[in-house]
Amino acid sequence: MRQARRGQALLLVVLLMTLLLSLIGVLVDGGILLIHRRELQNTADAAARAGATRLDEGTYRASGGRRAVLRRVNARAEAERYLDLKDTRGRVSVGQDTVTVVATQDVNLAFLEMFGIRTVEVRARAEATLRHGVEGPEG
Repeated sequence: MRQARRGQALLLVVLLMTLLLSLIGVLVDGGILLIHRRELQNTADAAARAGATRLDEGTYRASGGRRAVLRRVNARAEAERYLDLKDTRGRVSVGQDTVTVVATQDVNLAFLEMFGIRTVEVRARAEATLRHGVEGPEG
């Protein structure tokens, strides 16, 4: 009777250890993904803002400073240059007054690699809109 109880305790310990290791693994990989996602979002935000600094100066001067539009080619090039500096893949689209960046990055996982999942693609999207003049206090 005692040996049966020892076997049951061993089975319970093995099951609980498996559950505990799985939980730790999910938390570790989740933390890794969260950190990389935040860094990628910062990169996408900065690339969009960098692109949005490229004004069409001819239009701005011709309007006496009343109209500001982006110089699309320069805006795209500047956003792409920023992504290159950060070794980040991404897609840049430029409208008349908006720069949109979608950045992607493959993240190596620690725990799920044991189950054949080595990397996960993380994606971040950012948009910078050209503002002209003062619209009011920022909250």
